[in-house]
Amino acid sequence: MFDAHEIWNLTPDLIPPRSHLYYLEPIGVGTPYVESLTSYIARLALSHHVTPEALLFSKIAPLAKKNYDPEIEIGISQIYGKTRHLNGMSPEVISHIKALESLTLRDDLQSITMLPWSRVIAKEGLLRKNKAWCAHCYEEWRMSKQAIYEPLIWFLKVIKFCPFHYQVLCERCPRCNRPNHPLCGQSIPGYCSHCKQWLGTLEKIGATAIFNFVGDDLKYENWVLENIGKLVSTPACLTARLSKEGTAEVFSSYAKSVGSIAELARLLKMPKHKVHSLTTGKYLITINSLLLMCYSLETEVVKLLTAKPTSIELSKLAARQILQQYQRHRCPRKTPNTWTQKRRIPQEALSEYPPPSVEELAKRQGYAYEYSLRSLKTLDLWNAVIIRYKNYQDTQRLNNQELVLKSALESEEYPPLPMKRVAEEAGWAATTLYKNFPKLCQAISKRYITYREMAGIRRMLRSRKQIWLIANEIHKEGVRPTNSRILCRLKNPTIIPRKKVCLVMEEARRRLGWE
Repeated sequence: MFDAHEIWNLTPDLIPPRSHLYYLEPIGVGTPYVESLTSYIARLALSHHVTPEALLFSKIAPLAKKNYDPEIEIGISQIYGKTRHLNGMSPEVISHIKALESLTLRDDLQSITMLPWSRVIAKEGLLRKNKAWCAHCYEEWRMSKQAIYEPLIWFLKVIKFCPFHYQVLCERCPRCNRPNHPLCGQSIPGYCSHCKQWLGTLEKIGATAIFNFVGDDLKYENWVLENIGKLVSTPACLTARLSKEGTAEVFSSYAKSVGSIAELARLLKMPKHKVHSLTTGKYLITINSLLLMCYSLETEVVKLLTAKPTSIELSKLAARQILQQYQRHRCPRKTPNTWTQKRRIPQEALSEYPPPSVEELAKRQGYAYEYSLRSLKTLDLWNAVIIRYKNYQDTQRLNNQELVLKSALESEEYPPLPMKRVAEEAGWAATTLYKNFPKLCQAISKRYITYREMAGIRRMLRSRKQIWLIANEIHKEGVRPTNSRILCRLKNPTIIPRKKVCLVMEEARRRLGWE
């Protein structure tokens, strides 16, 4: 122990460094349920009792060299565009990880993004456009008082359902029916960024959230979950030595084992030119193609990317090639239904709710296509089924559109979204929404126009004050405050119209006694 007098004589080398932000540990590092970077930023902001927008703009963005004017009121989406890229492989991710590591003094933040795989996997088709989540996971974490966060695998487009609850991941809020961006100005993990309601509610999960995979589809989706879990939990010591050349060597070995690139492309059911690009290292494989390829080769994704193929795997591939040459695939003939049985199909469908489509009726009878029931087209019942299903779809679509518009109008989100952005997030054309609900759309547009006008007035007042201060400084120097001298010192001379700037500068000169 140091004496009170000796503490003052300590050298700076003995004092450990202090982090500017909390030394917050990412959740689940080294496990399939590792936290995502956008979730980490939201939790870090929550631990400091600020919004993610304030944390990004005041601390992270300056270190990441993200240029913007702090005096102009803008949102995260206007500066960062699509925040989903923060979980991916873009150069923007590197700068933000370095900024966060310098602020928190952590060195393991690369593992909460897909950046370690950027040298061997393409970024196309990797990430979802909007946030996805499992309501059951949220509810369980809340009941057991665990930390609420968003795992990285929820943002990967290839993941369809939760591995623990076998529920399809939700992509729209059960209350306002609006999608959520991966990171918003007011994001809180587990809550909707629009209506601020809890997303773990189980009572309003629709029919789309029910797990409905069967047979081979279920087997493939389980295999995808297992391999993606191993992918995101791979330690840094394995991913550090990955290279495009090493992956090209692996694919070249597979091509040699089957005889040619064309034969490998046939086995993998991929275009020949893409397989050739893989063997030469000119092409990064997409995550979907990589999964299908590994599933065909009966090997793990991590093993294919990090290790060379063994002689046993190559011999299995060659044996499979010989087997496919002599194997014939024939579909068994289906016993045709009688006329009475076919007539009963639309009669039963007219009493169902929700009404089924013609394609669904055909699949129930074991037909692959709708035209297999073409003999029913001569019946009036056929037309009644089609009209009933179309009316139901139109009603559902109108109800969803009205719900989205009302939620956008009642939302407390600031700044408010323009009508075009509301339509894009909902997945409909703005002209369609204006045609169906003109009053709601006009109210949303009017609110946004009012916000823009008020923001313009605030910018004008700030610029006016700035011009007055600059003109006064030049006046104290004993120099005439001309337009060029004022504009040289003005931070953003283009934020207000040139004519208004000139009028303010003329007024400043007149009051200072120069005109």
